[in-house]
Amino acid sequence: MQKATTIEVSEEELIRGCVRGSAQHFHLVYEKYYGKMFNICRRYARDRDEARDMQQEGFIRIFKNIGQYKGVGSFEGWMRR
Repeated sequence: MQKATTIEVSEEELIRGCVRGSAQHFHLVYEKYYGKMFNICRRYARDRDEARDMQQEGFIRIFKNIGQYKGVGSFEGWMRR
């Protein structure tokens, strides 16, 4: 069985790719931050299903508004807001 390769892309390039609408870049951002975002959602959710719903809604908002990130402060901090 062949292992999937992870593409190393800078955070800046990930953001630019998402702003351009690149599905690959959306996927890479999701993969990179999935665990951290899920853990944050688990703190506020009653159960895992609710946390997954919160996480999905959060990523939708992140991708919808990613063009508003101006590079001030950390991207992860911006995503949490």
